Amino acid sequence: MKSRIEILSRNELENALKGKMLYKGLFWVRDINECDIIALRFMSDENGKLADRDITAKDINHKRQWEQLDSVITGGMPYNFYPRGRVELRRGKALIFCSPHICTDKLKTLITEYFGLTADNGIKEVILKADGSEHYRCELDGGANT
Repeated sequence: MKSRIEILSRNELENALKGKMLYKGLFWVRDINECDIIALRFMSDENGKLADRDITAKDINHKRQWEQLDSVITGGMPYNFYPRGRVELRRGKALIFCSPHICTDKLKTLITEYFGLTADNGIKEVILKADGSEHYRCELDGGANT
């Protein structure tokens, strides 16, 4: 499965939702203040059903996707270097799971806009959840485990 990578600049973020599209997927935050986010979005419905039948839930994995990215994007860092998160969709609710290091209103706004988590797309509620477990451990926690 080939990765779909999008690096967001402020202008690109502002123009991201020209059409009505809803996504779930993965993201890494290189710099929240500069809106420097690596995002892999997968078209979905409000229940999390993927539009592309060739992609499965197992494909939407941080480590697996990171390994497919060019080193120009990753900076040669391991998948768990940058704080990261994911967007899941369930029964019209969007759940943004992420490292506590990036769990801010700014992140919620950026991800809501970029992933199309709006009422127009069938989303009734967007929930931001800090996950301090080993699963979202990154360099800011004192070292990324590889």
